[in-house]
Amino acid sequence: MCRGSFLPPLLLLAAALVAAAEPASTLSGPARPVTVPLGERGHAVDLPDTDPRVQRRVTGWAPEQVAVALSADPTSAWVSWITGDFQMGAAVQPLDPTTVASVVRYGLAADSLLHEASSGESLVYSQLYPFEGLQNYTSGIIHHVRLRGLDPGTKYYYQCGDPAIPDATSGVHAFRTMPAVGPRSYPERIAVVGDLGLTYNTTSTVEHMVRNQPDLILLLGDVCYANLYLTNGTGTDCYSCDFAKSTPIHETYQPRWDYWGRYMEPVTSTIPMMVVEGNHEIEEQIHNRTFAAYSSRFAFPSEESGSSSPFYYSFDAGGIHFVMLASYADYSRSGEQFRWLERDLAKVDRSVTPWLIAGWHAPWYTTYKAHYREADCMRVEMEELLYSHGVDVVFTGHVHAYERSNRVFNYTLDPCGPVHISVGDGGNREKMATGHADDAGGCPDPASTPDPFMGGVLCAANFTAGPAAGRFCWDRQPEYSAYRESSFGHGVLEVKNDTHALWRWHRNQDRYNAVGDEVYIVREPHKCLRPGNNKLTRLSSSPRLASSPLVTLVVSQESHRHRVVVQCGNSVSAPRISETQASPAESSSVIQSDTSPLVHALQSTASQDVSCFHFPGHNRGKAAPSSLSKLIGPGAFLHDLPELPELDDLFSPNGVILDAQKRASELFGSSKTWFLVNGTTCGIQASVMATCSPGDYLIVPRNCHISVISALVLSGAIPKYIIPEYNSGWDIAGGITPLQVEEAVKELEEDGKRVGGVLVTSPTYHGVCSNVQGIVSVCHPRGIPVIVDEAHGAHFRFHDSLPSTATEQGADLAVQSTHKVLCSLTQSSMLHMTGDLVSVDKVSQCLQVLQSSSPSYLLLSSLDAARDHLSKNTNIFDDPLAMALETKDQLTTVPGISVLDLPCFASDFPAIDPLRITLSASDLQLSGYEADDILYEGHQIVSELVGTRSVTFAVNLGTRAQDVEKLVQSAKHLSEKCFLANSSKLMKEHRVCDPLDMISVHLTPREAFFTKKRRVRIEDSLGEICGELICPYPPGIPVLIPGEVVTHDSLSYLMNVRHQGITISGAVDAELNSISVCDL
Repeated sequence: MCRGSFLPPLLLLAAALVAAAEPASTLSGPARPVTVPLGERGHAVDLPDTDPRVQRRVTGWAPEQVAVALSADPTSAWVSWITGDFQMGAAVQPLDPTTVASVVRYGLAADSLLHEASSGESLVYSQLYPFEGLQNYTSGIIHHVRLRGLDPGTKYYYQCGDPAIPDATSGVHAFRTMPAVGPRSYPERIAVVGDLGLTYNTTSTVEHMVRNQPDLILLLGDVCYANLYLTNGTGTDCYSCDFAKSTPIHETYQPRWDYWGRYMEPVTSTIPMMVVEGNHEIEEQIHNRTFAAYSSRFAFPSEESGSSSPFYYSFDAGGIHFVMLASYADYSRSGEQFRWLERDLAKVDRSVTPWLIAGWHAPWYTTYKAHYREADCMRVEMEELLYSHGVDVVFTGHVHAYERSNRVFNYTLDPCGPVHISVGDGGNREKMATGHADDAGGCPDPASTPDPFMGGVLCAANFTAGPAAGRFCWDRQPEYSAYRESSFGHGVLEVKNDTHALWRWHRNQDRYNAVGDEVYIVREPHKCLRPGNNKLTRLSSSPRLASSPLVTLVVSQESHRHRVVVQCGNSVSAPRISETQASPAESSSVIQSDTSPLVHALQSTASQDVSCFHFPGHNRGKAAPSSLSKLIGPGAFLHDLPELPELDDLFSPNGVILDAQKRASELFGSSKTWFLVNGTTCGIQASVMATCSPGDYLIVPRNCHISVISALVLSGAIPKYIIPEYNSGWDIAGGITPLQVEEAVKELEEDGKRVGGVLVTSPTYHGVCSNVQGIVSVCHPRGIPVIVDEAHGAHFRFHDSLPSTATEQGADLAVQSTHKVLCSLTQSSMLHMTGDLVSVDKVSQCLQVLQSSSPSYLLLSSLDAARDHLSKNTNIFDDPLAMALETKDQLTTVPGISVLDLPCFASDFPAIDPLRITLSASDLQLSGYEADDILYEGHQIVSELVGTRSVTFAVNLGTRAQDVEKLVQSAKHLSEKCFLANSSKLMKEHRVCDPLDMISVHLTPREAFFTKKRRVRIEDSLGEICGELICPYPPGIPVLIPGEVVTHDSLSYLMNVRHQGITISGAVDAELNSISVCDL
């Protein structure tokens, strides 16, 4: 035995004991799941209002409920307090906030408060219920004052109140600012608690927490549980069980907020506390107002962190950047919260703040039955973004138990995913969650999991791989769950340096210094962060396990990386990820650097040298039909690819499609944009289906496109037609007016009918624009969404001389044919959304129902390319507009030729598309069809639209100067040829009846569609109920709609167009010798 290698047995035992006591580390990989058996769960009974700790201990205007909150950085902080007492009663009179000044005096010693701050706000909020017998509430005056110019890591003494009023200032309190922002300084201890409430268990939690001497407290929602009470002060552990059926609104007892603030003042006045909202803060009241107490009582660094909402914000504390998010505000990718989060994360410098910690209320990775997968929609929307920026830890509450996860992403063990820690066990009176979703019989019905206040949409589906494949729940504790226990308590995070943090969870039933769960959370930036851009990089050292329980969603929301449609030569249960393929986050960083991400991804994928065993059968052009390949070239087949992982998924976009759609949204000025591969038709159908339920009324112009009629059949909505102004001399219908819409709405309201939406065609095929802004002003005050069929107006946003777009005028949904005047491929369109009257999720669901499950990436990439082309060429419409205007001017001088313009209509329509040229040769005794034949056969002029008395030409980005010159010369030749030849002739009197006038509706389009039919000769159809859509095409405006009575005018019009050989769409008999009628 070598000298120096011997250790006495006692020392060996001591060393072994020390080693055994060392906390586990995430460096060791995923921990084996642990479930602690149920034990003592404390005393979850609320403190009564007679408890001295919740009673008002001040008089007059003296401050109470004093609290400190952080600003965005350590040089600033907020001090809040309340002066005056609350009022409860049927009639309450709010206090005047200007009665008392808001002043904070502060300094470095209790007897030397040399600085003074008064910038901030004072307010009063009320909780009002418009129901007899319910008590209303109005608060004392709430003050928020911001202190600036503070030194980091410094203890400050302060006194708040109004020094000008005797006995109106508080005692002297003290708090410590956070350490300076930087990678070498951190708060010593950060306490984390959720669902605190005001029970005897709460007091135990708070006492334990204070003993641990935290520098900062994070409260993750569900504060005082005032909404478990009626306004008379009667409380319950379960409001929905005891009160919901007997109360007209979910009541609250607002004094519980004051009780909570008084009890917490010794803590909140000395330790900064940062709060996020929970579901118990919703608190509905009059005018559907919510979150009044939450948003009024707490100070938030929203403005300082670039947020416009108290529900989400960020702040720095030493080397930690905290992001506090909202589970009960819009978290969709098109919403402001998501956009703010993108901006905030993009500014984070991990060399300055190495740690990135997020917090919100509803957990994504809970295995308890209570709230199981309730927040999956939020996870789907935000997880990819947080993962790509390398969030280290996520804190949540909501579930009344404690649970810590292994590092996880998309329900998969992932060494670069965050650790999720749920601490919703602060002590509230709803008691403890004890059952697990993986217990026998514990798996909830999936339909019961969505929360209406989180959107009410089911985003979770069965797992697609691993031990839980094919099931909604695991049959044992999932591998991503490291530790769970049903006990009340709190947690403490001690960040040691830029890579190591110690997490400890303290149970209320233990001694003050005891630890229930602990682990070192270790960052691995060398593995998970790419230097320089702070984004997550490839996980080459951590291949995904085939047993990982990946998720494919029924609703179109899930990461493209985990929904692999194609499996080439691989029979394992888990999706394939190619070793040569960049990780999703890596791909994302490449995409962001390219201006047309979808085009770039398609090009990159097509250039791979791979052996393909996927569809389509031409196999990237190897088996392309030679005749078509010669016509369009092999490149089209090479890029005709299916939904490969790197190309994203149209119905659950998380990669290049999402990126491309967001860029389109920004360019077209919408809050959300969808790419469409079934044309504007499917966008119209989805818009109607998303706004109208069966039996709802859709107000719509009678000259709507046939897609609207099919939407009525699909949705079961009932049309309320508005007859547009009709110019019989041109045989052209114009737009509709706000007055017509208002009259239609009032008529339906008087009849007790529900209006699901208003649909406007603007511009029409001929370019006539309606006053969308005026129509919106009629509809929005009534909560009625406005849909605009803007198929012919996709270009309006791109020149000052063009009319305003529908979204600029406030329309909720606008569907545009990007392939018309713009330059994408035929059949590709976009659907744009603004505002929040229409559900984003509902639109997405409808589009998934209506669009092909095998979308063409050539069409999708053409939309991306068109958007990119427009963004790079800001003056792109200068030349087309100049050519169109000059052409119109020249055509008006040609004898016998007339040009359609606004004076042709009596209504005050705001604009007509200058790029749409509609001319008439009626003065030359020529119908529109005859004039078109001459122009085509004699001059090779191809028009866009032909009518009985007009021909329409669309000037676009590809129109050349020689093209418009040729059109003018051809019109002149037409005039010269026909003016003299026909001047002595009288034009045949084909009286053009207004086919849209005097319509008679007997059945709804849906009823007529499904009614038994019989065929009759068209001459014998007068008075019958039409059973099919009869529509001259173009323009695609129905003359007869299923359910309408065949009138003399409509029959005469159809006989006339049949005589002129116009193509008829929708009718089974295209020659229109017979029509289908309803056999009633």
